[in-house]
Amino acid sequence: MRSLAYLLLRLYPRAWRDRYGDEMRDLLAARPVRLRTLADLCFAALDAWTHRKLIPSGRSSFLQPVPLLVIGACAPRPRSH
Repeated sequence: MRSLAYLLLRLYPRAWRDRYGDEMRDLLAARPVRLRTLADLCFAALDAWTHRKLIPSGRSSFLQPVPLLVIGACAPRPRSH
């Protein structure tokens, strides 16, 4: 499923992938990828296209970490026993 998650990153706008792609791949590598993760990636890609004008284009902005924080907050957490 991890390879499918990496493929889903291609659904995001190029500016988003250029800015957040490496961080997102690192996040996906560090966490279990489940069906919910894939669904979150699809919905977040739709959101990124809907709000693509808000994606920083190489300049510094206080909004840069927001999408990753949102995605990270929605990602499933490993259960502790």
